Amino acid sequence: MVALFGGMPGVDSLAKLHYSTYSKLCTYSKTAVRREQLLSTERAAFFHSSRAHLQVWQWKALSTDVANLCEWGWNISNNILTPVLTDESQGPDDLLKVIRCKGKMTTKNCC
Repeated sequence: MVALFGGMPGVDSLAKLHYSTYSKLCTYSKTAVRREQLLSTERAAFFHSSRAHLQVWQWKALSTDVANLCEWGWNISNNILTPVLTDESQGPDDLLKVIRCKGKMTTKNCC
């Protein structure tokens, strides 16, 4: 995943690339940084890769049998599958306390 995002495998990490991308966007962008502009976090990439691996395995085996979908990056609630996006915090608590939403300081989740 590091190589896909332009990093050096064994030297860089997704966390380092995520941070450097965010820093560059904050420094040079004249508009607010949008989530879709950022790279995946390590945990988000892990869950995405797990779901993709499961899908390929099912296609190759022509099977839908899996012991536990929750082990492959899915949540099951009321018989509805939803992808696990991450299991990490959205950011450090100090940073989350000063997030701006539409120009106003807030401690609420505004996204």
